[in-house]
Amino acid sequence: MFIRFYSHRRYIWHTAWNDFRYYYAGTGLGVFWNIINPLLQVLLYTIVFSKLLVIRAYAPTETPFVLYLCVGLFPWLAFSETIIQGSNAFFDNATYLKRLALPPEIFVAKEVLRTTFNLGVALLLLMLLNVLWGQGADWNWLLLPVMGLMLQGLGMGLTMGLAGLRVLFPDLGEVLRVLMQLWMWTMPIVYPVAIIPAEAQPWLKLNPPYLFIASIRQIYLAGQAPAWSDWLMMLAWSSLFIGLGGLILHQLRHEIRDNI
Repeated sequence: MFIRFYSHRRYIWHTAWNDFRYYYAGTGLGVFWNIINPLLQVLLYTIVFSKLLVIRAYAPTETPFVLYLCVGLFPWLAFSETIIQGSNAFFDNATYLKRLALPPEIFVAKEVLRTTFNLGVALLLLMLLNVLWGQGADWNWLLLPVMGLMLQGLGMGLTMGLAGLRVLFPDLGEVLRVLMQLWMWTMPIVYPVAIIPAEAQPWLKLNPPYLFIASIRQIYLAGQAPAWSDWLMMLAWSSLFIGLGGLILHQLRHEIRDNI
């Protein structure tokens, strides 16, 4: 699978970059919607949670709440978009799959790379917000791109399997939109982790995306790199789902071309 990614790297890169640049083609603000959309969501959540005094009482007092919110929400939005858009990759590229002998996984990789560009924009925006709020930078911030890529690796593994299954079960796309909304609320992304009972907090690490998002938040807000055990667990989650996703695609390779 990785050899096929490497063989088609130029196609993956150029199509992902063009999709990123022209995703909002025809609109007045164009590529700036990649920044405006997450900012509008942050504004909405900030207004809502500014009224919930019980929740705000648990938020870190040394960090502006909107900054705490952004650090968790931006990576999740990229991860969620990877799964929702990537799961439709085979339908969106049905013409190429039917007429050309291209491996189907490269179309998933293209969608993952496009949403990774969005995540890169979000991380840069976080740095700008950090300057506006007068927070200090840290050398551990250099780990943020690595952490973002690992999170997207987890997303790619999930997306490969889901994209293959969606060909057989078209309704899966609509189900995923609902599930991703519910999944977000199973983790302290828009609310502080302190709300969750202390005895339940260790179990959060069994929720695959949680440790990635918590580590990004830890690096950005506290300037602390994750523990080695956390690195190993994140690597294990990414490797597990990439392996499962690749296995599902291998088993469904012929069904994909016959059913799109």
